[in-house]
Amino acid sequence: MSFPDFRLAPNQGGRPDLYELENRAIDPDGLVLQAMRQLAPWAGRTLVDLGCGSGYWLPGYAAEASEAIGVEPAPAWLADHRRRGGSATGTCCSR
Repeated sequence: MSFPDFRLAPNQGGRPDLYELENRAIDPDGLVLQAMRQLAPWAGRTLVDLGCGSGYWLPGYAAEASEAIGVEPAPAWLADHRRRGGSATGTCCSR
């Protein structure tokens, strides 16, 4: 399936290496994930990350979710995710 209107987000498309750095800087202490868990607990549930990019956040979701599924239409991001070794507890796939 193709997505003719799909465009990479500006912070990801131009510099994927900086996107990873940006993600690490956003939540070094896990406070964002903690707040998300409090607002919408996902322990024991299936969590879907639409536009998962390189799959950076999937391990944090999968720590409590019964399943963490990443959906990413950009083949380059999927390759980055796979080079990272994938997420041991999450999956990134193209639809």
